[in-house]
Amino acid sequence: MISIAKKHRTQLEALRVDSDTKTLLPTWYHIGATKALKRLNNSEISKCLRHTHGVSLIVDLLEVTKTTCGNKPSPDNSLANNTCTCTECQAMRANGCRHPGSCKLGAFRILSEILPKWNPLVPNVQDGLTLTMRRMKQNEKAVLSEGDRLTFDPSITSRGGLSELFRVFVDQSTIDHPPSVRTKTGRQVTEEAMDIY
Repeated sequence: MISIAKKHRTQLEALRVDSDTKTLLPTWYHIGATKALKRLNNSEISKCLRHTHGVSLIVDLLEVTKTTCGNKPSPDNSLANNTCTCTECQAMRANGCRHPGSCKLGAFRILSEILPKWNPLVPNVQDGLTLTMRRMKQNEKAVLSEGDRLTFDPSITSRGGLSELFRVFVDQSTIDHPPSVRTKTGRQVTEEAMDIY
């Protein structure tokens, strides 16, 4: 089965993936991994995340990054407080983790090394193609009663789990590229930072 899949270039691929499906992807050897993430797969922090924290999917990695205490590292903040005494960090220590702050920072680093198309922290840009709720309800009614018209849903976002993402005859060069999105009409003003006193 694996040889047939390789022969016909079967792979995970979609133009856009919804956030819930992105969290179901495996953390280790991720499809959207950068070279830096591939090097992080066998670091000491990754081993602790795998064995002590039970991280196998992206959703597990997101659980490690959730914190209510002040020990909140981020990818640009390399300071990890390993002596935090909050209940979450103490629970991590009770499970066998010796450096909960470093593990949280490592989880943030791993998430920051996933390409934007597959990263659950990158917000999905609305493509303006998905049907409105009213049209979706009209389609549901049309399916139930014969003779009504269905409105085509031109959305390019794949929803419904990982099984919806498998494609055959995939071109390797298109896997990591996000899709083009329709520009919004009207005048677009870039966000500007302001200091108001």
